[in-house]
Amino acid sequence: MTREVSRPGGLRAWAALTFAACCAASAAPAQVPAPATPGPTRAPQVRADSGSSLQLTVSADTILFPSAERLPIVTRLGRPMALVATVASVSQPFVVVWRSDTLPPGAAAALAWDLHTPNGERLPLGSYVLEVTGLDAAGTAARARRTLVVTPLAADTQPLPRPLMPRDFEPETVEVRQTAPWAIFIGAGAGLLPSLFGRRELNDGRRGDPKAWIVVSSVTVAGFVAFFAGHRHEFSRENAARNVELRRDREERLATVLEANARARAVAPYRIQSEGPGR
Repeated sequence: MTREVSRPGGLRAWAALTFAACCAASAAPAQVPAPATPGPTRAPQVRADSGSSLQLTVSADTILFPSAERLPIVTRLGRPMALVATVASVSQPFVVVWRSDTLPPGAAAALAWDLHTPNGERLPLGSYVLEVTGLDAAGTAARARRTLVVTPLAADTQPLPRPLMPRDFEPETVEVRQTAPWAIFIGAGAGLLPSLFGRRELNDGRRGDPKAWIVVSSVTVAGFVAFFAGHRHEFSRENAARNVELRRDREERLATVLEANARARAVAPYRIQSEGPGR
């Protein structure tokens, strides 16, 4: 007869395992999937690039004519970027003097500064900051700066015509003698006629009278004195016309020189010196 023998150790082990499994099942909470909710929409953030993915190079010292030339801005990119360049005064960094168009990736070779203000005026002497900013497709920005010292050079101008002096004009009022030579004889004749050719009853018998000759002599001498010493002032039309022409000629020459000098200053060259690394 076969007899079954029980094993108490194996039963106790199986019971312990069964109890532990029941406790673990009761301790773990039920995982219920939560409904999906849309999260907040965030704008893409621009991250600063601390590496050397954007390098900027300009001429260290150059002379340019703004009417026909521009300052080349050479960039070297570590990855494709859209670029924009700005220029601002060092003393007023928030006032942008010049801003380029935003160039798409691959068009960086077109960057150049025309050396003018937004109003088209010439730049005054001073220091300016050139900054180039690049932005790649991932929203990472890179920047590079250079300080430019801009010095306007002297223009090739003409000297202005000198002002007219009083000695340059003809006198418009001239002095003329008051008595013509023939007036002397008329004065003498006026004194002689009554004495020499007058009727006796009219000249009261004063033919040959010394008093008459004294009068005639006085008139004649007075005529000579008036001829040589007497003058009067008269207006000279010829001199006045020459003075008008002289003034007009000087005004025309002055206007011509001023216009030529303004054109020369507008195209006068600049000297541009770059400061900082990567020049």
